[in-house]
Amino acid sequence: MTIHAFLTTGAAYDACQCVTDLHKGDTLLIASEGVVGIADTWPFAVTKTHGSLHRLNTFATLKDLAPLTLEHINAACAIALANGWALCPAVEALRAPSVAA
Repeated sequence: MTIHAFLTTGAAYDACQCVTDLHKGDTLLIASEGVVGIADTWPFAVTKTHGSLHRLNTFATLKDLAPLTLEHINAACAIALANGWALCPAVEALRAPSVAA
């Protein structure tokens, strides 16, 4: 996984649509907006602040995000948390350990 820095979330979104060295699952860092995201066809933020990136809904599962994995999400979240930026509640739910019944 590679980290790509952008000046705006709009630029990050556009790059996900046309930059050939940006791959699904790469981390998007937009420090000027306090946003960290994950590259995808519809790039999404792992941070509560999302700018022009998509937000995951509370019903999202890892299965919905395949082929992205928890490793992709945790890598992006580590950058967000290191900068003191709040995580999106839906992303926090994905990272929470499941409770066995």
